[in-house]
Amino acid sequence: MLQFIKNYRYVQVIRQHGISRPDAIWRVFVQKVAAQMNIKKRVQVFVSAFVHSPVTIGFLKPVILLPLAAINNLTAQQTEALLLHELTHIRRHDYLMNFAIQFIRTVLYFNPFVNAFVQIIEKERKNCDEMVLQYQYSWH
Repeated sequence: MLQFIKNYRYVQVIRQHGISRPDAIWRVFVQKVAAQMNIKKRVQVFVSAFVHSPVTIGFLKPVILLPLAAINNLTAQQTEALLLHELTHIRRHDYLMNFAIQFIRTVLYFNPFVNAFVQIIEKERKNCDEMVLQYQYSWH
């Protein structure tokens, strides 16, 4: 339970501190692709000084956090692929799924089958790369 609380507080910190808006082109790209993917919620994108890899946080108000190094060192096409990957997580409701998994893991920590179950689900959640590769878009 302490780990759960610690993770929740960490998410709140990285969501509110050390963030800045990326160029308008990325905000427009996210809104356009989110609409094409039938994501009804408004998705925000920020650049964060605290994250080391792209991450999506929030279910009701999803936020994509990109590390500052990613924006500075990647090509436009690579950044688009990262954003598509994170949008796929939002479309599949992976943040909510992660919350449910952590809750189950916390309550049933003593059950060895829970860890096996969680590993299978975690592996499946990472398969969103296939959806990114299948997605056809043109952005110039």
